[in-house]
Amino acid sequence: MTRSDTLLEQLTKAQNECKEYQQRAVIKAVIDMLIQQEQRIEQLEGEIDGTLWSPQQW
Repeated sequence: MTRSDTLLEQLTKAQNECKEYQQRAVIKAVIDMLIQQEQRIEQLEGEIDGTLWSPQQW
């Protein structure tokens, strides 16, 4: 389990326990941002890997 998975789990738990709408909305925004960052990191890792293995870039 990665740090982001742990953080996502904790944020989801906090969101479910929150009673106030504003706090829930902020936590939801943070969760969405974390998911987007993970997707960007994965895409960039793939791009770097593809570039490193491309004979045109050697």
